[in-house]
Amino acid sequence: MKQLAIVIMAMLAAFSAGRVGAQSADLTKLECEVLETSGPPTSSTKPLAAIRYVIVRHKNSDDRERLSAWLQTHSGAEVAFAAADGRPHRGVLRRLRMCFGRGLLIFAEPVDLKERETIVIDFSPRRQTQP
Repeated sequence: MKQLAIVIMAMLAAFSAGRVGAQSADLTKLECEVLETSGPPTSSTKPLAAIRYVIVRHKNSDDRERLSAWLQTHSGAEVAFAAADGRPHRGVLRRLRMCFGRGLLIFAEPVDLKERETIVIDFSPRRQTQP
């Protein structure tokens, strides 16, 4: 009887650990779909003209809850992202409170992103040392 209880507890622990890992907000990389882009800059002020944004959401429905949980706990965090060309870029990903599971990716590099394009967001970008 005692052995059966131990086996059942071990199975429940293994099952729970698998679910926690699948639902964890500790993302590494995730494919996201671009929903809206800022378009070309229109400001005559150089620092403002460099600012761009895209609104993103999860690409795969299985990642919806994970992205949402990450956005709730890490809004404003620095991330890295890559478009189809694979080149890495840096930005800040903010949660949009009124849009469940949507993020506002703000960046200052001239990256040409299109609506419905898939980008890969790296939620744990490695810091590069300054020379």
